Amino acid sequence: MSTLSDYADALVEEGLVEAADTFFGARKRLEDEITVFHQKCRELEHIGQEVVAWGHGLGFLLLEGDRVEAFYRAIGVDLTGQSPLNGSRLHKDMRPGPGLLAGTRYWKTVYKVYQELFQAVDTYLHGRHYDDPSRPGGKKRTICLTTLTTWAERINERIKDLNNNHQASQVLQFAKQFRGDEVEKEKITGAGVVYNLDAELAFEPLDLSQCGLLDFPELPAPQGVKKTVKSFCLDMYKHDKSRILTILHQIEPS
Repeated sequence: MSTLSDYADALVEEGLVEAADTFFGARKRLEDEITVFHQKCRELEHIGQEVVAWGHGLGFLLLEGDRVEAFYRAIGVDLTGQSPLNGSRLHKDMRPGPGLLAGTRYWKTVYKVYQELFQAVDTYLHGRHYDDPSRPGGKKRTICLTTLTTWAERINERIKDLNNNHQASQVLQFAKQFRGDEVEKEKITGAGVVYNLDAELAFEPLDLSQCGLLDFPELPAPQGVKKTVKSFCLDMYKHDKSRILTILHQIEPS
């Protein structure tokens, strides 16, 4: 009987260990993935700051922000006053465009900066592909908002499943099958403690809007709006020549 009893106890212990491993293992894997997700969010935040820098560089050229919204309307983008692109600051890597005439240099400078901004926004929103060193001929994509959005949705599905199907109360209920003394305790303490524990251990769904990420509009490809940019800038040059010459002087080498 002792051998049979020991064998039964071993089976009980094995069942409890497996249940605990399933419960805590699932939680640990999810916690680890959420940690990596937030690390990637911080990486994208840094990429977003480069977008802002080019956006404000463009704003600097557009009469230090005075013509920013008008410029975006001209190329078909609805830019609100709260947009992170709405600002003015000289970009450290800004270089003047070529041309003998100041008006030509001005519109080509604006166009060059718009190209940089477009590339930065596109990388932020959709990423860029690069060679995967671990797979000859393979490609990887840099972290971007599209990837994080899909990833957050997938994690939230796992959170929903874990909260509903891997609750502490279910593990404890399973354990009670092997421990009759727990039934008597439950009569005294009540089951509410278990359900409070479920609520306390439940994962909160991920909310991208709370991750500090910036909202940038999709921009039209530079080649498609080149004529519009040129026309807009030359018209500005006719009306605000002195201000534009001052701006060009700040970015052109002495």
